[in-house]
Amino acid sequence: MPVRIIFIIIIVAFAQITHGQKQLSITPAVGLTIPFCYNIKPSVNDNGYKVNTFELYPSFNINLQYNSNNRWIFFAGWQAGDNTSVSIKYGDPQKDLTKGRFSLGAFTNRFPLGVGRYVTTCKWFKSERRIKLLKNLNNDVPNDNILYLILFRLNAVAGISLNRKVESSNENSLESFSYGTYEYNVVNRNNASAFIGLNLQFFNYHKDQIQIAIIYSQGLNEVIEADFNYTLKNESHSAKVGSRGSNLTFHLGYPIRLINF
Repeated sequence: MPVRIIFIIIIVAFAQITHGQKQLSITPAVGLTIPFCYNIKPSVNDNGYKVNTFELYPSFNINLQYNSNNRWIFFAGWQAGDNTSVSIKYGDPQKDLTKGRFSLGAFTNRFPLGVGRYVTTCKWFKSERRIKLLKNLNNDVPNDNILYLILFRLNAVAGISLNRKVESSNENSLESFSYGTYEYNVVNRNNASAFIGLNLQFFNYHKDQIQIAIIYSQGLNEVIEADFNYTLKNESHSAKVGSRGSNLTFHLGYPIRLINF
């Protein structure tokens, strides 16, 4: 019997055996975070001034995840990275060449607790070769997942997170950047946030594979404030910016199955 036919038979058998199982897994992930901040007192004399530079910061997280019949996901874990930030743009490119940007990332530990709800299963790229093989074998397939090259479950996720901003050496001190100085103060080292997002869980008939998550986190209280003073063409400018630790995060993870129930 050809190897590819044996392969198809094995896949069908696993699909029948493992459909609907509950499982506990641990999911390490790496990603990129875009932190957001807001104006407390914007610079009124700088026409090119804007808050937020939308810098990308690396992040790492690990979650303990429980899947219930592929319908509900419950998870708790730890996320770390420069996911709290204050940033500004300054200078007007229409009038001068001194337009710049400055971003200050603050390392924060986050401890999320969340729940996910199954929305739909997406099936892409049906394989005609697999259809022909199954017809030749006269196999009854429990579902048509086996016929697709790319499969993923789309889950909506939401939850809360308890956060702690890690102490750093430049807190409450005057520091310099390209065209001036800044000073930032920690308002609430311990804080909280709420998050919502989408989770794409790719799978291969019987086993979860790569997981992609897109999460927006909204801080519930102010974490840091920063005062900026800078000079452009002998003109002084000042601004005050605050951050609640809000951010948008993209994660790429891989669930490692611990227990099947």
